[in-house]
Amino acid sequence: MIRISSLFSKKLKPSRFDGFALPTVLIASMVMLIVLLASVASTAAIRASLTAQYYDQLAKSSADAGVAYAKACLDQNNGVPQWTDAKPLTPSTDCAGNQLSDLTCTSGSTEPRCSIAVNNNPVVEALVVAGGGGGGSRHGGGGGGGGVVYRTNLLIGTGTNSVIVGNGGAGGGTPASGMAGSSGGNSVFSTLTAFGGGGGGGNNTVAWTGGSGGGGNSSAAGANAIQPGSTSGGFGNNGGAGLFSTYYMGGGGGGAGGIGGSASYPNAGIGGLGLANSISGAAVTYSAGGAGGVYNTNTVGVAGVANTGKGGGASGGDTNNGAAGGSGIVIIKYLTASMNATSSVTPTVSGPNTIHTFTSSGTFTVNSVTSDSNSGGPIISTFSVGLPQLSLGGNAVSLSAVGSTNLLRLSGNIVWRQYPHSSSYISNDVSSAGSGSDGSATVSSAVNLNNSSIVGRTCADAINYSVIALTSNTATLSTIPTAACLSVGDEILLINLQGITTNFANVGNYETLKVQSVSNNVITFGKAKTKYYGNLSSDDTNIGTATTNQRVIIQRIPNYLNLTVNTGASLTANAWDGTKNGVLFLRSKNFITNKGTITMSGYGYQGGTQGGGVNQGGQGGESICGVGGGGVVTGAGGSSASGGGSGYPAVATGGNGFCGGGGGAYPGGTNGAGSASSGGAGGGAGAHGGGGGAGYGTFGNGGLSGGTNMSGDANMQGGGGGTYGDQSLAKFFMGSGGGRGGDANSGSAANGGNGGGILVIMSGTIANSGNISSSGNNGVAKVSCVASEFSGSGGGGSGGSLLIKSNTISVGLYTFAIAGTGGGNSCSSGALGVNYNGSSGGVGRIAIYSNSVIGVTSPTAYMP
Repeated sequence: MIRISSLFSKKLKPSRFDGFALPTVLIASMVMLIVLLASVASTAAIRASLTAQYYDQLAKSSADAGVAYAKACLDQNNGVPQWTDAKPLTPSTDCAGNQLSDLTCTSGSTEPRCSIAVNNNPVVEALVVAGGGGGGSRHGGGGGGGGVVYRTNLLIGTGTNSVIVGNGGAGGGTPASGMAGSSGGNSVFSTLTAFGGGGGGGNNTVAWTGGSGGGGNSSAAGANAIQPGSTSGGFGNNGGAGLFSTYYMGGGGGGAGGIGGSASYPNAGIGGLGLANSISGAAVTYSAGGAGGVYNTNTVGVAGVANTGKGGGASGGDTNNGAAGGSGIVIIKYLTASMNATSSVTPTVSGPNTIHTFTSSGTFTVNSVTSDSNSGGPIISTFSVGLPQLSLGGNAVSLSAVGSTNLLRLSGNIVWRQYPHSSSYISNDVSSAGSGSDGSATVSSAVNLNNSSIVGRTCADAINYSVIALTSNTATLSTIPTAACLSVGDEILLINLQGITTNFANVGNYETLKVQSVSNNVITFGKAKTKYYGNLSSDDTNIGTATTNQRVIIQRIPNYLNLTVNTGASLTANAWDGTKNGVLFLRSKNFITNKGTITMSGYGYQGGTQGGGVNQGGQGGESICGVGGGGVVTGAGGSSASGGGSGYPAVATGGNGFCGGGGGAYPGGTNGAGSASSGGAGGGAGAHGGGGGAGYGTFGNGGLSGGTNMSGDANMQGGGGGTYGDQSLAKFFMGSGGGRGGDANSGSAANGGNGGGILVIMSGTIANSGNISSSGNNGVAKVSCVASEFSGSGGGGSGGSLLIKSNTISVGLYTFAIAGTGGGNSCSSGALGVNYNGSSGGVGRIAIYSNSVIGVTSPTAYMP
């Protein structure tokens, strides 16, 4: 570097050739030349810096787009990623990382969804929000939020582009008659169109479809969104349904971020959630849905805020019009260095970006764009998202997207320069808390969610059905659901609860899906299922309701806003009946406060019950591959799912358990072997032996390695069940049933205890001062004896499955319990002086995923 000041701080020496000093004008010319050269160099450096900044910004936008895409995929699958490092997300894949047949982003591709060109093809970031729909009058539905279209890299041509900003829809008038609200106006920029929100229904008038659908009146369903959840056409969701009850209540309008809430006595439906966007430099929520109205309370609707696209609220009584929806907005943002653009509004500058905000219609003109003569070819912008960090039972805690911008030479599309950039997202929300669409609920008595509703539904909140056939997108049920029992948008659990003796690899597989439609007894899913539920690991064959079929069910998942269980109250579901039930799965968006009991204790696989004959071995309990093997009067015990006890002869052998403990034998015989790899229920003992305890998270008492080594009297005690499943609860299993005691001369042994069921609770916050449990039951005690009677008591069932996800869990001095329980005791007056007690069952499994847990569990929970 030449320091200009040095030319003036030193006296110049005269030339030795002519004896004169350099003329002053020459000195001045040299200074001017140096300044000019420095200026040229500085200008070039600035231009290069601005160009690099432009390309870096494009790479960052690509990375941000990757994060947005990944978040959308996670939202569709309850926070669990479907892609992997080997199959990452890119602009040309689906959410599972599979290549889309109609979209390929290869080097040099000019596909507009994954590439941009430099010359005369400027790129902008654009948000287009349509006007919100107006609310209906007279117990009407809320207006739907305006559609939202957002692009991080929108190609537009040079020249003038029209900008149209949609107005908000008017609220429904003529309250005494109840008119529907008007739909909002469309907003348009370049190739992007956001559809106006649908007007909410009024009394006797239906809601309108729109960017998000309007809410239904008190006797109608909400309207559908034109393009629900579509990132290519616009973000929008369906409106909620109204309810005709003691009060007349309208449904909430759909929002860009969620469906409208359905009315639930005595409350109208809440508006669907909006969608947050930070293009303006601050996070702003756009296009939330309007709330429904309640007739008896003379509801006054709340108008949508201008330039947010929010739907208007509905009115309730005979005197108020529905409220108007908020108008839309269009925001255009670009790197200042990338183009010269003017518009009909006054732009603002934020760092390296220029932002044009349109609150009314106008024009946007691109006068010229930056060109790079060294490249001449297109710019390829792309991203890649690998597997996120998983520490919470399969849920994504953080993810990172790598974006890049490749400058290609015009000749051969060879990469000339590459500008990489990364973007990350970290979430502290591990709750999988759900939508809150069912509203808030309080439980003050004993409630069974398979049979009852706590939010005023006409059907049970967690109603379930047996499945008899599956495709990738549909389930055929054994019965036709009653109207409104399963509705569009309902979340459902699909799970295989029990297999058969020879095929049980898919037992425990589960996933949650959304209902897209219901036609007779066929349910269509909103997306294809990802797992298999049939006989083999990769098929859906042999699904039905018989003991020779795979027992698969669909159960509705309640999505409460807040849930309170009062002191003395209880919340549960039906016990497993050999075909379905045994599961309670619920979500609560904000909080669960439990002062009572939430339990599935004893509602899992059933204990052994067959026996009753003199000198007959007891039946093994149920487990993952069917009912236990029955004991026999004489000869060897039945070899079946869980192994039956043997009969009388001294050489008899207890039944082998294919997925449970082997049954015990009569003295002198051989104990049947159990399967540790599959685990399951305890087998019943031989004559006058106690029943074996069931296993699940730990072995049932009475057996090691699945029942091949019996504790106590090796020839009398039933074999204990082995273990199965895993600590993270990647699969959901019920606890197995204990074995029935062996019958001697009385033929009056006692039954095994049932296992615990499946209990899944997900909420933003959980405060528990009551009981949350899914324990197994004790084996039945043999209490009526005479001196010569030798029949045994039943074995205990194992604990079930308890999965809890919540950001914060406080249990104080109380516990989440899922212990296995003891076998029944027998009387001790037998001639041999021996107690023929049943053995205790093993514990179940608890997995808790939370940022903060205060308190203890029994047994100790798996907490990654």
